[in-house]
Amino acid sequence: MATAKKQEVRVKLHSKSHAVIADLISLEKQVVKSSKNKELIGQAAKSMVQQESALSNSENSLQKMQMMLTHLHYQADSIYQSFSEVNPINDQLAALKSGK
Repeated sequence: MATAKKQEVRVKLHSKSHAVIADLISLEKQVVKSSKNKELIGQAAKSMVQQESALSNSENSLQKMQMMLTHLHYQADSIYQSFSEVNPINDQLAALKSGK
């Protein structure tokens, strides 16, 4: 009977050790998966920071372009005004030439 008891203990120990090994394998897979997830989250955060920086630079560029556009409008208005003053001057020159 002692041998049967030993055999029974061996079988239980063997099945328990298999269960522990299966649990260890499962735990290892979860640790690896978690590690990869952390890595992916880190890469996503880094990418987001880079995109945020690019968006900020783009916003600054757009603001500068808006200021340039405003200045170009002022210059165009000034040129238009100068051209509108040319016609009366041309009329005056024509009148002076015809008066000679």
